[in-house]
Amino acid sequence: MYPYTLSIAAYNSAGEKVRDIAFTYTTEAALAAVLRMNGVQTSVLAPVQGSLEIFIPGAVAAGQTGASFMWDGTANNGQAVASGDYYLQLVSVDMYGHKETLVKDVQVIKSMTGVTVKIFNSAGELVREISGAGIASQLELQVASIVSVGKAGTDITIQYGPGMTVSWDGKNIRGMTVSSGIYEMQVVVCDTNGIRIDAEKSVTVLEEGGGNMLEGIKLLPNPVVVKGGSGGSQKITWKISGSGRANIAIYSCTGDRVRSFSAELASGGVVWDLKTGSGKTAASGIYMVVIRAVFDDGKARAAAVKSSIIRKDNKDGNVN
Repeated sequence: MYPYTLSIAAYNSAGEKVRDIAFTYTTEAALAAVLRMNGVQTSVLAPVQGSLEIFIPGAVAAGQTGASFMWDGTANNGQAVASGDYYLQLVSVDMYGHKETLVKDVQVIKSMTGVTVKIFNSAGELVREISGAGIASQLELQVASIVSVGKAGTDITIQYGPGMTVSWDGKNIRGMTVSSGIYEMQVVVCDTNGIRIDAEKSVTVLEEGGGNMLEGIKLLPNPVVVKGGSGGSQKITWKISGSGRANIAIYSCTGDRVRSFSAELASGGVVWDLKTGSGKTAASGIYMVVIRAVFDDGKARAAAVKSSIIRKDNKDGNVN
């Protein structure tokens, strides 16, 4: 019933073991682990706020209905560890002696009162944590709905309160530039009331470094001038060699997703009927068309192009 043994231990930055957290039997190997404090996903352990939960999705440990383990920030001698960088090592061994090792980075902070901006990828994995200078009087999350990373001088400014900002260089915890895609940003507050999420927003990231931007994108016509207040269409075309799929997302000037398409790259384009995903007519205005090409070899490229719709009344030619 439990074909794997699982051992979990915490190590300091010098590679010295500071705590044996668990040794048990599980139904599955620990190929992934989610770290949480008070229900919030994080890579930071603040012992004054509670223990760090180590949750292994898809597995069941002996004596549990799932697989969840806790570390309170103490060492094997019972004393609290110092603030600093640590890592958790999860080792699964099957009945034949085959070993799977998973490592998760953890930062221990003795006193934690402040704001952290967390960035997650579309798979829900924590990409980056950025600490703010202090807690704002009014928390919010203001950041462009479409941002570019991968080029020098393209740091992204994230405002989490009036006059309170942090900068993201577009890199993950490992120092590597993130790939194009949809990311979720959260403002997480830690104070005497505990840890909580106060604001969140989805952001489209375009990776411009290393030649990963698409070229040859055209919108025909652009602008689209429609008389009569309804109807009209715009063709979104590309010239891309290689096989795969194109994922197209259209956003309003306020960052709301208006419409999504998916097509084979070989098709060379799609036609937008100037309607929203719910079938309503898209109003006059500026839109952002984001195209992400995913090739069969797993590589991806992206581009963003502005689209303009002008709707005119048949009678007097005024823009609707």
